[in-house]
Amino acid sequence: ACCDDAVEIPMYGVKHSLNVAVATGIVLYAALHYTQANVELP
Repeated sequence: ACCDDAVEIPMYGVKHSLNVAVATGIVLYAALHYTQANVELP
């Protein structure tokens, strides 16, 4: 499968990975936050 884009979630501390459900939640929260704030996504 090919991928057109990639998303990086900065993490601090000991953990170096997230499961798919947690990562999806973080991305959806950030997208909703930016949308409601009328800020263009980076």
